[in-house]
This record gives sequence, C-alpha cells and structure tokens, in this order.
Amino acid sequence: DVGKKRQINQDCVDISVTPVGNLPNLLLLADGMGGLAKGEEASFHVSSVIKSWFESLSIDNLGHLHELYIDDKLTTIIKLMQEKILPPNCGTTLNMSIIGPKKTFIVNIGDSRVYSIKNKNIELITRDDSMAFIMYHPRTSNQRDALRFYKDNNIISNCITTGYLPVIVTKEIKNEEYDILCHVTDGVSDILAEKQINRYSQSKTPAQKLVESAVTSKIVYNDFYLPYDEAKFAKCISPKDNATALVYTKKRK
Repeated sequence: DVGKKRQINQDCVDISVTPVGNLPNLLLLADGMGGLAKGEEASFHVSSVIKSWFESLSIDNLGHLHELYIDDKLTTIIKLMQEKILPPNCGTTLNMSIIGPKKTFIVNIGDSRVYSIKNKNIELITRDDSMAFIMYHPRTSNQRDALRFYKDNNIISNCITTGYLPVIVTKEIKNEEYDILCHVTDGVSDILAEKQINRYSQSKTPAQKLVESAVTSKIVYNDFYLPYDEAKFAKCISPKDNATALVYTKKRK
C-alpha cells in the first residue's frame, strides 16, 4: 500500500438497496474535510440527516421533485444543521443521486464527483468546486486528468460548514441516459484517470476495484497529459487521502 494510512476515515456513504420512503434509490457520499475539525462528524451528520428527510417524503412531495425544490429543502436542512448539529469549524462535501421512477437528480457540493456511464462511455456529471477548476476550466477528460498533478488541487471553494451557506448545484438527467452511476471522493479521482474509473466501474466488484486501485497506485507526470504551466504541477503523486467509491448499476432486463 503506497497510500498514507489514517486512523480515521472521514468519508461517509449511504446507499439504499431498498426504497427510501417513496424513492426507488438514494445514493449519498460525503467527504469530511481533513483540513478542518471533526470532518468525520460533519460527513456523518450530513448524510444521516438528509437521508432521514428523504425517508419522510410523501408521495405528493415526490411528485414535485425538481431542482429548485431540492435546492430549497437542502438549504433549509443545512441551515438547521449549522445552528443545532454541526461541530464548529467542521466541513464536508456532499454529492448524491436521487433516483426516481423516470429521472435522477444529481446534487453536488464540493469536489467529490458523479460520473454516468452509458454504452461503456463515461461522462462527468458534476463540476469540482475547486481552485483547480476555477483556474483552468477543464473541458476534456485529458485536461481533468492533468489537474491531478496540480499542486493546489486539494483546495476547494465550496463545502458544507458552519461559516456560510454552500452553493448547491442540482442537475436532472433521464434514467435512460445511464447504465451506471459512479460516485467517488477526490481520494479516487485525484489518483485514477477517467479511463480507469470507467473501466473499474464496469467490473464485477466496482467500488472495491476503484478504491483498491486508488490506494495502491503511484502516478508519474506525462507531458502528453499536461497542457498547463509546468511550474505549478508536481512530477508524480501518491495516494494521500481517504478513498471512497459508490457505484450504482442498473439491473439488466
């Protein structure tokens, strides 16, 4: 294992193998921030409180699910957690897939990622709230892969914390637009190239394969993948963060 071993895993995962309330599936991934206090508590509270809210939704509520409704309710929940639950100066990212009968809502706060895979082609659904994305605006898979070497790649611009309300970005996609949804923390996407994430997500044990590969890999800079100013990029990187993956694969008809 070339990765740094940690005593505490600050990531938190929640996935429904049975319906959550009236939703067929809910996938939730929160990455507690190691640079702030009690990241593991922040990720746990955020995931458990949000899941509890979805479990309480009525059929009427589900019929009105849309981006603005989700953003509004999540803002209310986060305000409540800031006032009564979250420890001071903590922080966590959040991304989740709210899977309805015909459409899926993808929610993102921070730099964890959600990919969709259709006919073995991968697409990044979310956009990192990070200084790297702000500086370089990557549009292609190769450009995003290059940013793994950016020296300030771990600095994020948005998270759930006690100091301010985060920016919530919600996207709606049709269920027919994907075969697989892959959620990963930056402990995975900072190490594995998107081609690897695509390939491992289609394996027999996708989450295990993604995490094992992320914590045992060491990647070396390659000129072909670096279309940026070399002075701001490392020559090689090794795993240094908690790595967590959550993969949802549709049942084949």
